[in-house]
Amino acid sequence: FSTNFEDSGRVYVMYRNAATNQWIQSFSMDGSNNPLATIGGELGTSVAISQTSEWVAWGAPDQTAYPQFPKSGTAYVMHRAGQSPTMLSRVDSETDMGFGESIAVEGEWLAVGAPRKDMSSQESGQPSDLLNSGAVYMYRYQNNQWVHHSTLRAPLPTSPAWFGTNLRMSG
Repeated sequence: FSTNFEDSGRVYVMYRNAATNQWIQSFSMDGSNNPLATIGGELGTSVAISQTSEWVAWGAPDQTAYPQFPKSGTAYVMHRAGQSPTMLSRVDSETDMGFGESIAVEGEWLAVGAPRKDMSSQESGQPSDLLNSGAVYMYRYQNNQWVHHSTLRAPLPTSPAWFGTNLRMSG
């Protein structure tokens, strides 16, 4: 582990061998094998496992996916079969939006929270932008890829609301 990636975070994916009752590491990610690792990127801040254990997902809310948007955040999702994780980020990023601060996965659905996402005055109908109003990005697994489905915002947005700070899905 390189000290150049101090506080970048680390994630371990493990499974239990039912026959031996042993936990076995199947994957790990940290600053040494993550091309987007940044100091203070907070990889692994949020972690979710689907109820069927088919999917595992994790966030890095302060990673920089796009140089023009520092600390915009990323999320990763990996299938149980042991394939490499898929990285998700937002093209509509903004600096310090916290994409990946919370995460939930169930069946073919993935929710990624961005509680520091701002809402423009055009979106909210308010006279000024709503800072840290938050958003939740919904993805659906279709045709072997995660596709952005919709973006959820607070029904009555305020500033700050931090909508999307905590997520949970069921069923």
